[in-house]
Amino acid sequence: MPGATSKKDLYLGKSMTDLNSYCTVKDLGPNVKLLIKSAEKTFQEAVKQDDCGDEERSYILYMKYFNVVQQAKKQSEYKKQKEYYDSLLGSKNQMKAIQRAESLSQSLKERYDLIEAESIAKKLSKLDAKTEIKNDENEKIEEKILDKEKGEKGSSNILSDRPTEKKKKESIGSILPTHLYDIMKDKEIEMLIMDVRTVIDYNQSHIDHINCINVPVDIVPPGTTCRYIEKDLPAESISLWSKRGSVDHIILLDWNSTLEMAKVGTTLNTLKDALFKYDSKFILKSEPLILEGGYSNWLLYYPMKTTNPHIDRPILTAKDPLALLDFDYPKFEDEEIKPKQSQPVLQKETPSPSNSEKNFEFPQFDRSTKPKPSGTIASKKTFNQLNEMTLNNIKNSPVTEKSVSSEILNQNTLYPSMSNLPSSSGSLKNTNIAQASRPHKSVDNKPLNTLKQQQTEEFKQRQKELDESELQKIENLEKIRKKQEKDVANLMRMKRNLQEELKNERLDQEERRRKYLEEEQLKLQEIEKKKEQDVLKAKLEELDKLRHERKLAEQKRIQDERETVDAAEKRERLRKEQIAAENAEKLKLENERQEQITKDQQAKIKSEKSKEAERQEQILRDRQNRIELEKRKEVERLALEKKKREDEQRLKEEQQRVENEQLAEERLKVQQAQIEADKSKAEKARIEADKARKLAEEKINRMQSQPSQPKVYPSPNLPVGWEKRLDRSTNRYFYIDHNKGETHWEPPQINRTPNKGNFTTKIKEEPTTPTSTGLKRSFSSPDIMKLMEQEERIQQPSINRSVKPAIRTEPKTYIKAPVKRRDLNPIYGNVGAALTGLRNLGNTCYMNSTIQCLNHTTPLVSYFVSDIFERDINRSSFLGMNGEVVDEFAVVVKALWSGQYRCITPKDLKSTIGKYNPMFAGYEQQDSQELLTFLLDGLHEGLNEVKHRPQIPDQNNDNLSDIRAAELAWENHKKLNLSVIVSLFQGQLKSTVKCLECGKESATFEAFMYLSLPIPDKSRCSLKDCIEKFLKPEMMTGSSRYKCTACKVPRDAVKRIQLFKLPPILLIGLNRFVSDGMWMQKKTTYVDFGINDITFNDCVIGPRPKSYNLYAVSNHYGTMEGGHYTAYCRNPSLRKWFKFDDHEVYEISLSDVKSSAGYLLFYTSMELPIPEFKPQLR
Repeated sequence: MPGATSKKDLYLGKSMTDLNSYCTVKDLGPNVKLLIKSAEKTFQEAVKQDDCGDEERSYILYMKYFNVVQQAKKQSEYKKQKEYYDSLLGSKNQMKAIQRAESLSQSLKERYDLIEAESIAKKLSKLDAKTEIKNDENEKIEEKILDKEKGEKGSSNILSDRPTEKKKKESIGSILPTHLYDIMKDKEIEMLIMDVRTVIDYNQSHIDHINCINVPVDIVPPGTTCRYIEKDLPAESISLWSKRGSVDHIILLDWNSTLEMAKVGTTLNTLKDALFKYDSKFILKSEPLILEGGYSNWLLYYPMKTTNPHIDRPILTAKDPLALLDFDYPKFEDEEIKPKQSQPVLQKETPSPSNSEKNFEFPQFDRSTKPKPSGTIASKKTFNQLNEMTLNNIKNSPVTEKSVSSEILNQNTLYPSMSNLPSSSGSLKNTNIAQASRPHKSVDNKPLNTLKQQQTEEFKQRQKELDESELQKIENLEKIRKKQEKDVANLMRMKRNLQEELKNERLDQEERRRKYLEEEQLKLQEIEKKKEQDVLKAKLEELDKLRHERKLAEQKRIQDERETVDAAEKRERLRKEQIAAENAEKLKLENERQEQITKDQQAKIKSEKSKEAERQEQILRDRQNRIELEKRKEVERLALEKKKREDEQRLKEEQQRVENEQLAEERLKVQQAQIEADKSKAEKARIEADKARKLAEEKINRMQSQPSQPKVYPSPNLPVGWEKRLDRSTNRYFYIDHNKGETHWEPPQINRTPNKGNFTTKIKEEPTTPTSTGLKRSFSSPDIMKLMEQEERIQQPSINRSVKPAIRTEPKTYIKAPVKRRDLNPIYGNVGAALTGLRNLGNTCYMNSTIQCLNHTTPLVSYFVSDIFERDINRSSFLGMNGEVVDEFAVVVKALWSGQYRCITPKDLKSTIGKYNPMFAGYEQQDSQELLTFLLDGLHEGLNEVKHRPQIPDQNNDNLSDIRAAELAWENHKKLNLSVIVSLFQGQLKSTVKCLECGKESATFEAFMYLSLPIPDKSRCSLKDCIEKFLKPEMMTGSSRYKCTACKVPRDAVKRIQLFKLPPILLIGLNRFVSDGMWMQKKTTYVDFGINDITFNDCVIGPRPKSYNLYAVSNHYGTMEGGHYTAYCRNPSLRKWFKFDDHEVYEISLSDVKSSAGYLLFYTSMELPIPEFKPQLR
């Protein structure tokens, strides 16, 4: 998550121009796929660096990503297949890259401005320090000139104070060996020791400390920076070098390092400035310190703290640091201060009066070369030192005044020669000054005094001009300083504001990080708790499974034992039969042998036995014949009785058929007579009409103004103009009011006023003449003959052809389904309503799960089991599959709610669905969400009361409120769709599209059957998380751009979907199957969905819905390659949850309802009634 990691320090550049120079990308070739792949890798690396807090590198990578994408879009292959490559690129990555690049650009610009402000502030502070030093030096020069003229002080007094001030300054920025040793013993203080000696000297001996590194003198030239030093560092020093920003102190040393020797241009001063002033990567905690006395002094103090104390110290020669300065540091002044060219002074030759004057030599001037400009502070300091030394020499020795004056004349120029500057030891290189200090014999001082006076006047004149020039420079510098102070104040205010914002940002980041860690901790705890619950649940399921397996094993064992016993008994029986057969055979042989031995003795016995046997056989044959004869007689008797009954039944049917034929013939005769009478009357009426046409035309206006006479169809016990008819389809009577042209299911109210007198009421209609068949008519059936006689006695209605007939409203009729033989192949058993299972026809568990969930939608079930659907069925609708799916679904629902079957086979419903949708025709595994969509749509179209669809114009919602626009959209929707499915399952969505170019918003309201929600990429989420992701705005770019109604051209837009109205029955599908490239993958994320009293108020912008309760869940187990569907449903009668696993149905606990297999969720905001259904006996 960007922003959670602290930002890294800036190190790649000093401005946005520097960063943009790194963003260029070379030509990667014409392969578009390779370019898109490179862009994707670049984007991933940019996101990674962004998460690490490296703003510079992430900005460069985001810009390179854009450059690679631009290269891809310029290729001809991309233009040919634009939509395909746009899908590979994706619009989300590009939008994210744009947003992050813009925010990073703003952040980096602010950080670069802050660094530049700090740098300017430091430079201005240095400029103020230089101005103060210059003012101090000018004040000292003026004091010395006054002292010279008054003669009050000597040069010794002036020079005696300087070592003390110098000593005080040397104590700041340096460290003594004893103090360094104390710091090394303190474990709480972190330090880094940098030895600038050569590699050979460092390897021979150095300070024995873990944080001591070697920075060789040859890699620290004047004006270098840390970046260049780091490139040439020894390998063993790089790791500690990179930690320089985290240590408390940095110690610098060489052989004889002192603060006084660390002047401009020296190795120590260069390294110190590079670390403390010009390091763009780290900001040191404190200024680096120089070890007083260097490594030589350390060897004297602490030889035991060195790697090798027995080494020879090199003999060092002092070098002038200014001689190394072959570069110019940048000037921070607005105007370059140029030195004023002094007038050359001619050297006058005076004759030497004595030999001593011959030994005195004036300073020599090299006028063959131009003087070198000296604008540095060091040269100005040297110039002031020379002035002081010259004044002192002039005061102390009158003998050397000539040489000193010559030296002053040479050194007071603004461009002194380097040969005349003092050396590092403070002495002058010119040997003439040293010679001037030697004693001489007395000479004539008059020429010298004249020269001295002349030189003094010239010196004062030049000094005056120099002072005026310096004062003018100081005034200019003061103006510049004041202007820059104002700029610095503004920059410092900006710096403080930025620091405050950075501080607040860090606090916010820490707070967000703390909250994030707390949320992660809570999530981990919830995950652990859920894991424990899952483990417990798995153990319970395993226990139930073991119990079930143990029960099955026990049943199998008992069955095996029973089969084993049966097999043993059978084997024993066969063995006994075999033994008996063997014994019989042996006995037979023995008898034959005995017979053979004793023929004569057994002949008589054998004959007697044979006779006895024949007698017994004859008795058995007689008995069998008698039994067969009795059976034959009984069969004949039963056949005679059956034939007699059939003859009686046939006779009755024949008599009934004859009576019906007679009645039909009589009725036909009456109808023919009526037709003939109607024809004759019509002919008479036609003749009369022809005769009275003229009279009718005169009276036509008057007749039309009079109300039409009602048609009279008299019926018993009904008022005049009322008729009673039977609806054959519903077996129910309805009543027609011909006076008003209306139909009613209830008879009219009749108020009868009894008349005076006696009345006789005939209770039953007795037959006037007996029938020839001897059968009496049942009074429970109507007397057809009497009804026909009454019809004959009814007067024929008079027809008034002068007026139009009144509009007659016919009763609503419907076509019953044709009789069809259905085989549900049930297994009978009293299991209770809605507890019947469905057989699996071969991977049809998806259909069984969906049907069981719809079967527990009791408002829909009541609509079907009460046969109300037959009034609304539309058998002429092709979209409704001619009502076939409605009929088959009703049959299955009635069977499931009959409570008579343990399970049934929905073969007819499946074949009907497969007839109109080949996807469900086979026996392969399918998606239950797709079946639910097809089934609900088929039921809706089959029950749609709208037979003729009107043309509905497009609705313009620009000037309408959401409530009014939604009402109009819903009314238009119901003009086309009106069924029980719409009333129960359909809600309303609001879709808003906003043009990103002109800001135009377009809103439409659409109906939805169920919500298909995406699942976040987490291991666990809630149902509210899925709804929020579903309602998340979506960018419409590329090929999916929106054609703006205001711009009239396709534009990039933002599409947003909102829930306006929820239906009474809310269906939610979880998108567990998502595409991963060319393959489909299943998400096993655990979605925590509520069961009771679930509110969606924060997700709905329209009418506030009631709370919802879960009553059914369709589950999917397995993967895309193979899986299984089950259903969890709450029985409305028992108010318990049951699991429907094809033909198996058993009770489950409430805690088992929620699982990671939840696929389709069925919620209701209404109380589910218990359907009143009494199955008909067949």
